[in-house]
Amino acid sequence: MERETIDWKTRVAPRRGVSHTASLEVADGRRFRVLVTNLSYTGCQLLSEQRLEIGQTVGLSLPGRGSMDAQVRWTAGDCYGLQFLLGQSTVEDRRARIGV
Repeated sequence: MERETIDWKTRVAPRRGVSHTASLEVADGRRFRVLVTNLSYTGCQLLSEQRLEIGQTVGLSLPGRGSMDAQVRWTAGDCYGLQFLLGQSTVEDRRARIGV
């Protein structure tokens, strides 16, 4: 599993196991289906046949829950961890812009 350990923090929001089909949009405008397997206020875990890169910014759309920009934080095979870009701090915004 690839993870950036430099900014590991204790989770502030508990994650809940789910099974939701969602739509993921990448920077070039392509959209594809993914399966969200756990969800919290700050992020989610999903399964995707489309390869994603750590640091990549994506748009996640969950039916009935709206859309949210997120950044890929880790990957393990076809499983990915996303952190929602909530704009809570300048540091998070800067990381999203530079892909770290």
